[in-house]
Amino acid sequence: MTKNEPLINQAVTWLYTEELEKLVPFYRDVMELPLVLEQARCRVFRMAAGAFIGVCRIPERPLGTKGMMVTFLTADVQALYERLLAKGVEFEHPPKPLGDGSLIGTFFRDPQGYHLQIQQFLDPRWPAAEMIV
Repeated sequence: MTKNEPLINQAVTWLYTEELEKLVPFYRDVMELPLVLEQARCRVFRMAAGAFIGVCRIPERPLGTKGMMVTFLTADVQALYERLLAKGVEFEHPPKPLGDGSLIGTFFRDPQGYHLQIQQFLDPRWPAAEMIV
């Protein structure tokens, strides 16, 4: 490992639910994320190289949807918006410039109520811009 190489090379965002049977089809069929690991109480889906989202039914875990959001980055937010809209996803608004205008995005929720976003960076300084083409 070189000095500038990050120590972390993968990440999993865990979402907890009492209704795994609703979240699994959402992430597998609607979001079209490949299922990479199936466990007794959890399923893990690949979002991108090194990035995963796990959904779990673990009764003692909190179901907090407040104060967190998962953002899916794409090179074409309009195309992804239209694809998800056709599958019945309800968005807060169509894709539009956000913040200082250096990105375009829109927001929606999964069946558990977790806050999700699809976003496209327009700022060429975004360090992973070359990875999402």
